[in-house]
Amino acid sequence: MSALTSPIRSITGFVDPKLAGKADRFFDQSLRSIAIELLQNSRRAGARNVAVVATPLGEGVFTVVVRDDGRGLEDPAKLVGLGSSDWDSLTEAVEDPAGCGFFALCAHGATVRSRDWEVVLTRATFLGKESVPVLPAAPIEGFEITFTLRDIPHTTENNIRHAIQAASRFGALNVSFNGTPLERQDFFEDVLLTKDYHGVRIGVFAGRRDGGFNFHGMVVGGPSRDTIQNGEEVFSVNFDVLEASRLRLTLPQRDRVVQNEFYTALLAESRRAIYEHIATLPSHSLSFASYQEARSLGVKLNESAALMPSYVPDSGCPRNQSYEKAKALPKHPLICDIVDRGIGQAIAWAAGLNPETFKFSLLDGGHDHAGYQWYDALPHITEARFVIDGKVQDEDRSERFDPMGKIPASLAIRLTIEQKGVETKAIELPTNLIIPACDSGDSVEFLIPHDNPFKDKRAQDGLFDILEEVFFEYDDNGDSYDSQYEDFQRDLRTTLTQMFGGRKQAALQNLQDAVDDVGTDLEEAGLKDIRLKLVGGRWEVVDMTPKKGKARKK
Repeated sequence: MSALTSPIRSITGFVDPKLAGKADRFFDQSLRSIAIELLQNSRRAGARNVAVVATPLGEGVFTVVVRDDGRGLEDPAKLVGLGSSDWDSLTEAVEDPAGCGFFALCAHGATVRSRDWEVVLTRATFLGKESVPVLPAAPIEGFEITFTLRDIPHTTENNIRHAIQAASRFGALNVSFNGTPLERQDFFEDVLLTKDYHGVRIGVFAGRRDGGFNFHGMVVGGPSRDTIQNGEEVFSVNFDVLEASRLRLTLPQRDRVVQNEFYTALLAESRRAIYEHIATLPSHSLSFASYQEARSLGVKLNESAALMPSYVPDSGCPRNQSYEKAKALPKHPLICDIVDRGIGQAIAWAAGLNPETFKFSLLDGGHDHAGYQWYDALPHITEARFVIDGKVQDEDRSERFDPMGKIPASLAIRLTIEQKGVETKAIELPTNLIIPACDSGDSVEFLIPHDNPFKDKRAQDGLFDILEEVFFEYDDNGDSYDSQYEDFQRDLRTTLTQMFGGRKQAALQNLQDAVDDVGTDLEEAGLKDIRLKLVGGRWEVVDMTPKKGKARKK
């Protein structure tokens, strides 16, 4: 028979019976998964109260009894039926139970009592390898489970309590552990805005929340940690799952959210909720991109408040970077779009030297607000060129600014200022310090004019601080931060000392630094007076410390 005339076969999914033999791996058998599943079952059975008692049998071994006041279970076979459950159609629809949560106890076994029966379940029973009898027992209300915890690392009474507390903190059940009621907490405590979306309640919070989903007390981390920045404040969301007919959790352990179409829509709705809260505020400081996103989601917002921070040049070491708070625009604002830290420091320095002619207040550009009408109308520094002895330097110069090289007679910095609707202009600011554009790893480069403005120690300390801010970089692959910082400071101090005091002064400074490093060793050795002597091209250290009981001859 040819392939064209062969009968067409049909196939469909099925569950292989061998899967039951692997049921002990459906859950991680941890205290957490056991606590979650048992409390979820009690809640679905209509329980209001659950009592947990843990009794030590030896080191790391406990007998645990969990008893609730729910309606109990009629058919005990449902406990070991993989995918089977005794839940009604409404519970099936709104909670999507997997029907195998009791298998969290597979590795431990359990004795179960409910109504008028009792059964002892072993690991082999769960795996379908052994049948056990269901015995008659004295009638009880609710459901009772007794099992023994062993072979779980770090099993202590406190750890058991912690697992039960974590599984019940945000739930509706009243849970006690060894007779003490456990604390309950509102998952939406301090919420700013709530919004229901197809069975999921979205909560908007100030600060960074983990984007978690509370499923009746079991908190599941979401794959997204969405936040929205509003100036210096951050807003984020958490989710309270009221029913799971659309939101799906991975089965059987329910430790992740299925990223389906509903989940994508839920994330979009959560961002809309944040913007809806921001819309209730007197004003906002959203980036223009966030402002546009809010409008695309149907949230009407006014333009952001005209707030900007003062300009702070970048630091070579991010951990040393300082920041200014955004504030209302000054009388003469000027945005500095120069991002290079060396040129940025030179601009800020020159601006401070010319308060009479430079009336602007420098603002930190960034570009988060580009697009707002108020921002786009402000003037911007778009280019900076150095002027040395009256000659404007090329932007992509190749020569170095050698502090020890030729000293110029005059320095200035020429700024190009552009503003929407206004003719571009350039202003030239005299200065006594220029620092070139610098890349990672560059050596210290700067120029000062012949009329040295850094003659006194206070001025030299100010120059030291600026150069340190620009050129010090911490290398993650090098020595410790403190070690690298001290080495940089020593080298920079040598450079400035030689520049302002000459080679002799720099050499003496280096010698002093070296002596400071071994000062403790000298004291411990009793050396209080030493002399350096050049012998045959080699420096020798001579001990001049007087011997005890003898005075040194003059």
